[in-house]
Amino acid sequence: MLYTVMPMEVVFGAGVGAGPGAESSGKVADANIPVQVMVAGIEVLGYAMPDGGVRVERLLSTDPAHYLRPDLCPGCTVYGAQRCQRV
Repeated sequence: MLYTVMPMEVVFGAGVGAGPGAESSGKVADANIPVQVMVAGIEVLGYAMPDGGVRVERLLSTDPAHYLRPDLCPGCTVYGAQRCQRV
């Protein structure tokens, strides 16, 4: 038995809880998995949206000035982000 606050998809992988056919389409399985992207040189953790944007979950930066930017606040959607290699 696991006691964790992490989503099941992160603990067990993308296929768990996504339902049948989710891996073949890629849209349902990827919607609940956080992605790490670069927005204007700032690393952001967020969720991919169907319209191509990324909904910001949190910033992965050590610069305090980045947290004052209203366009990168949690819940905002950003466009034109580049996916990072790690995650």
